[in-house]
Amino acid sequence: MKLKYLIPVAFLGLAIISCKHEIIPAPEHRVDLTCHFQGNINNSPVEFTQFIDGYDMDANKTKTILPNAFSRATYYSRMYSNQKNIYIKLIVGEALWDGSQNDDPSIEAFTNLFKNYPNPVYNANGAQIPGNPSSCFDMQYKDNEGNLWTLDPNQTQTLNFTYLSQESDRTGDYMKYIAKFDVTFTRTWWDYQYNSLGVLIDSTENTGSFTITQGVLTGWFKR
Repeated sequence: MKLKYLIPVAFLGLAIISCKHEIIPAPEHRVDLTCHFQGNINNSPVEFTQFIDGYDMDANKTKTILPNAFSRATYYSRMYSNQKNIYIKLIVGEALWDGSQNDDPSIEAFTNLFKNYPNPVYNANGAQIPGNPSSCFDMQYKDNEGNLWTLDPNQTQTLNFTYLSQESDRTGDYMKYIAKFDVTFTRTWWDYQYNSLGVLIDSTENTGSFTITQGVLTGWFKR
């Protein structure tokens, strides 16, 4: 009689063991980082799309640590191709913070640089203009021949952030953006003439320019 009761108990034990469930961790939150550029270069439409023709974006910053003064950070956002020389870079500065206390600006200082000034003014290298609290922007463009073009300081340059969103994950703190702009780039180069002996006999300075109108750059900065 004892055997008759042991068999159901054994099966009950197996049933209890089989009901244990595997614990699956929740999906990890990641910031959705997308980039895209479109605009008219000298009135001809141009478009760069993420992951097509090797296009993607990198973001970084430069820091100037100053003793007994506010330190400064300037942020870079560059859409580039690993198959071509071409890139377009947006530069925004400057976030101020106490570099003696922290290695980097706080999230608040990083966020305020963009959200407090959605219409930054142009200044070379994104350097802050003395007496003007606004953030500043600059841009660079490298063409397919590898020539670097910079914004022309003698022309009107405009840029507006129409979308800004500060988001974070385990990889860092980001400012996602959409920037609309109308800008003029310039470049200066020299042509040299040599005689049959290879001696320089003449040189000519050249200046070129081109415009980007109705430009729209979507991307991100990283704190």
